[in-house]
Amino acid sequence: MVAHRPPGGNDRQKSGIKRLQPLGPLTRRGDMNYKHLFRSAIAGVALLSFAAGAAGANKVPLDHFFTHNIYLQPTLSPSGRYLSVITWDPKVPDRNILAIYDLQKKAIYREFSMFHTDTFTQELFWHVRWVTDNRIVFGSAEHYGALDSRPYYTGKVYSVDVKGQQIRLLQGPWIGNPHGFEVLRTLPNDTDHFLTESYFIPWGGWNASRNSDASPSVFLINTVGNASHDAAIKWGKGTTANGHRIMTSPLGNGRLIADRDGHVRVAIGEDSSTGDMKWSYRPDIDSKWKPMPGDLIQRMDTWLVGFTPNNKSLYLVDYTPKGGTLGLYKFDPATDKKDLLFANPKVDVDNSVFYGDGLIFGPKDEKVEAVETMYGRPKISLLDGKGVVAKVLSAFSAAFPGQYPEILSWSRDGSEAVVLVSSDRNPGEYYLVDTRTMHAAPLPFKYRPDINPAKMAPMQPIEFKARDGMTIHGYLTLPAGEPDKNLPMIVFVHGGPFGIRDRWGYHTWVQLLANRGYAVLQVNYRGSAGYGVKYLHAGFSHWGTTMQYDVIDGTKWVVKQGYVNPKRICIFGISYGGYAAIRSAEIAPDLYQCTVGDAGVYDLPMMVDNSGDARSYFDKVFDGLSRADLAEQSPVNHVKRLTGGIYLVQGGADYTVSPKQFRELKARLGAAGKHYLSLYKPYEGHGFGKVSNRRELAKKLLAFFDHWIGPQSSQQVAAAAP
Repeated sequence: MVAHRPPGGNDRQKSGIKRLQPLGPLTRRGDMNYKHLFRSAIAGVALLSFAAGAAGANKVPLDHFFTHNIYLQPTLSPSGRYLSVITWDPKVPDRNILAIYDLQKKAIYREFSMFHTDTFTQELFWHVRWVTDNRIVFGSAEHYGALDSRPYYTGKVYSVDVKGQQIRLLQGPWIGNPHGFEVLRTLPNDTDHFLTESYFIPWGGWNASRNSDASPSVFLINTVGNASHDAAIKWGKGTTANGHRIMTSPLGNGRLIADRDGHVRVAIGEDSSTGDMKWSYRPDIDSKWKPMPGDLIQRMDTWLVGFTPNNKSLYLVDYTPKGGTLGLYKFDPATDKKDLLFANPKVDVDNSVFYGDGLIFGPKDEKVEAVETMYGRPKISLLDGKGVVAKVLSAFSAAFPGQYPEILSWSRDGSEAVVLVSSDRNPGEYYLVDTRTMHAAPLPFKYRPDINPAKMAPMQPIEFKARDGMTIHGYLTLPAGEPDKNLPMIVFVHGGPFGIRDRWGYHTWVQLLANRGYAVLQVNYRGSAGYGVKYLHAGFSHWGTTMQYDVIDGTKWVVKQGYVNPKRICIFGISYGGYAAIRSAEIAPDLYQCTVGDAGVYDLPMMVDNSGDARSYFDKVFDGLSRADLAEQSPVNHVKRLTGGIYLVQGGADYTVSPKQFRELKARLGAAGKHYLSLYKPYEGHGFGKVSNRRELAKKLLAFFDHWIGPQSSQQVAAAAP
C-alpha cells in the first residue's frame, strides 16, 4: 500500500494556499491544563508520514482510543473574532464545557459549564449558534450512548451572555411533559429574537408509542431571556416567560422549515392513521396550507433540505428516474417542477441524517455550492466552480492529498472559515482560513489529540460478488506493519440497517482492532445507504437471510484473497449489527470462531410488537413476511446452532432496543446449555457512553478476541475453548 508523502512548499503553492501559519501557543485564563489540551498548537501543518512499523512497536494505549479529549462544533462568531468549541471538562468526567476563543488575542476568552449534573447523565452543550458576537443560543442533550453517536435531546433551549458569563434557560419542558424544544432558526434582521420549534419526545425509540397527533409549534423567543429557570419551563396556552407561540403545524409530528426570512412555509408530518409521511406548503405566511405532490412523499430517503437563496424554491434530495440514485434537485412547490442540479448514476448524494446531508453551503446566501458522494472514498463535486467553497476546498484538497476537507463554519461575510481535515487514519485537524488571502493556520486542538495517524491503519474500499451475483461494497482494514496474509479478522457489522452505511474515515473500533493485529472487514450489505434505491430495497424483508449472506460472502471473499486465516475469524456488531453478528454465526457456525452482540435485536416479533407508531416502518421493511417468517429470522430461535465464543453487551437505559431483547437471548442460551459472557451496565444506553465503561468493554472484548483467535495457533484456540 502506498504511503502518502507529506506535501512540501511547492505542493501548497500549486494548491492555492499561499501560506499555512500556526497560530502559536495560546495563553491561559483559568486553571485548565493547556499543556495537554493545546500540545498540537505549534505542530505546523506538515502531514505525518504514514509509513507503518510492526504492530507491536506501534501499539497505542487503549485509553487513547476512548477518551473525552475530543473537540466538537467549532463555530465562528458573526464577525469572525471569536470561536466557540465544545470540549470535555478534565475535572468532571463525562461533562462538556463551552470554550470561547478570542482569535485576535489567541487566548481563551470565556469558559462555560452546565450547572446541572447527576450521577449517571450529564446535560451537555449541543448545536451552538451565534446570534451576535456576545450572544449564543444552544440546545442541550444527555448522553445515554456512544459519544460518537447522536445524543438524546433534553428539549431545553438556553442562551449564553458571553461577556456577562451567564447561561439562562429560555425554554424547556418540565418533568412529565412530552414536548421539547430546539432552535429552528436565527433571524437575519433581528438579533434580539430567534425561532424555536416544539416537538414530541418519544421516550423510547422503537419501544414507546409516539403521538401522531402532536403537532409541532414555532415560538418567537427573546435572546436575553430574563425569566427565572422555573418560569422558563412553565409554559402553556401558547406563551412562555421569554416569548410566545407564532404558529402550529397543520400536520402531526414531523418538523417545520422556515425560509431565509424566518417565515415558516413548509410542514413535514405524518398521517395519524397510516403513519405515512405528508408534506404541506404555503407561498407566504398569510396563505393557506396546501399538500405537496404525493409522489414525492412515499420514498424513504426523499428529503427537503431548505429554501434556495431566492426563497421561492426548495433544495430537494430525491431519487433520479434513470439511475435510481439520490440526486439534488431544485423544487418549486408552487408549480411542482423539479430541476436536477446534480446526480451520480452509481452513488447517492450523501444523505444520511447521522452523517450530514452531503450538501456544502456557501456563506451569506446559503447557496449549495458543492455536493459530497462516497462510492468508496469521499468525493466532492463542485456546482459553482468560481465560488468561495470551490476556492477553499480545492486548495485544501491539493495541500492535503489523501485526506478529506470539510467546511464547518463561516463568518457572516464569508471572509473566514473553519476547515476540518481528516482521513481514515487522521481523526481530524482544524484550520482557520482567511478566504481573501488564503492564509490558513492550524487551530490549537485536534479532534482526538492522543491519536497519532502514523500508527493507524489504512482503510481500503472493496467490492465483491454475492452468491446471487449482486455486487456488494465494503471496506477492509489490514493492520499496519503485519504481513498481509494468515491474519486473524474481526467482521464489524454496522447498524441501522436501512439508510445507514459504513464510511471511509477514522473509526475508533476499527483502528483499535487493527492496532492490535486484527484485520477488520466492514460490509455495506444490501439495504445499506449510498448505492441507490435498488440496493436499498434489496434488503427489505431480508433482515435474516440475504443481508446476512452478504456478510458471510464478504467474509469468504477476504479469506479467498489470502489475507485471513479461515480458522481465526470473529464477528461483532452493535444495534442491527448485534443482530447480524448472532444471526450470521448461526447461519455459518463453522466460519466464525466467536461472536459479539452489542445492543442487538434478537427477537423480531417482540421488536414489532413494541414498535408503537414505528409499526408503519416495519410494515414496509418486513412487507410480505408473516409472524412465522419473523420468528424464523430471529436469533433467539436458533441458539443451538451457535458454537465457539459468545459475548453479549447491553445498556439498561437503552431507549432504542429494549433490554428485554438481551434478557430473552440470555434465557434461550441458558436453556440450550450454551456458555456465554456478558456485560450489562444499568445506566447506559444504545452503545456505552461513559468513558470508563467504554474502556472496560474494549479491554474485555480484546481479551475475548485474543482468547479465541489471537496469537495462539488454531489448535491452541480450540484446546482453550471453554
